Amino acid sequence: MVNIFAANKPEKIHIIIVAAGTGNRFGGNLPKQFALLAGRPVLMHTIEAFLSLDFKKDIILVLSESEIGRWQRLCEDFGFRSPRMICGGNTRTESVHNALDALEMNDSDIVLIHDGARPLVDRKTIEAVISRLCEPGVMAAIPCTTITDSLMTAVMDDSSSVDRALLVAVQTPQGFNAGVLTKAYSCMKDGASMTDDASAVSRYTGARIHLVEGSRTNMKITYPTDIRIAELFLTDKESL
Repeated sequence: MVNIFAANKPEKIHIIIVAAGTGNRFGGNLPKQFALLAGRPVLMHTIEAFLSLDFKKDIILVLSESEIGRWQRLCEDFGFRSPRMICGGNTRTESVHNALDALEMNDSDIVLIHDGARPLVDRKTIEAVISRLCEPGVMAAIPCTTITDSLMTAVMDDSSSVDRALLVAVQTPQGFNAGVLTKAYSCMKDGASMTDDASAVSRYTGARIHLVEGSRTNMKITYPTDIRIAELFLTDKESL
């Protein structure tokens, strides 16, 4: 097994799983993180991916206040032990901010932020992010994959092609030095909202974002059809 802490082992690794979204694009009254995937809620698959890691970590789960009761009932029904829960905000930015406020961290710690609706994240991707963050001078590392589709920009009736070689598809977990991440969020004005933590760190601290290889199976559940695709990936994984 590769020692992911070979360069510089952090004092502690904190994992924030953000699952406070309403999932409007998923449709229906059930947020996507609670939809069943291979017989269990999506969010349970996500959490287990991090629980299985063999190093000391502090996991915190961010949920909408209105959905905490539902999650507790699901945990009871499935015999699942939930990580510590806190209430999210009206935006993803507010949810992450609430999580950071709830953590007891040193500036040298590592923080991973992961989407609750990415249940198929694998050990290799998580460890690649952590390993890069353990390298001297690295303050931020995120997984990504190359883009295979042709892309165009579209503004009103005008459009033009984009060189996909210059672009990547960004995934989570996104990993950061705790001090740099805290600084970025403390610099954000009230009401500011960003969908990507790395963008906030880059904008407000100037830290370089290091890219690591992600996985094409590390998909985000967005639409009901994504559940069926994720189940196919799970079936392939279990057959290996």
